[in-house]
Amino acid sequence: MTVVAKHIRALTDQKVFEIHWNNEIVHRIPFKILRGLCPCASCVSESTGERMIDVNTIAEEIQPTSLDYAGSYAVKITWTDQHNTGLYTWERLWAIGGAIASEETME
Repeated sequence: MTVVAKHIRALTDQKVFEIHWNNEIVHRIPFKILRGLCPCASCVSESTGERMIDVNTIAEEIQPTSLDYAGSYAVKITWTDQHNTGLYTWERLWAIGGAIASEETME
């Protein structure tokens, strides 16, 4: 089964995205982590694959200012630091959310 986001909410008071998937699973991804994992060419070197942004340099107060769907496969987020070139595919968001959920389960 292909996972698709049914509903995405930015919970600014909790600094997380809450993503409801078509398989009834819900993931919560902190804004700062998601901004730090932006997949765009400004944040990840196209030639080496090296991450060009350090999540530790991202402000704790980072928030989305807008969310726009990119077709039926991704979401584009504009952040308070004016960054807006990353497309977060459902597959990528599912992987990030799953990794966070796994870490929380291990604690």
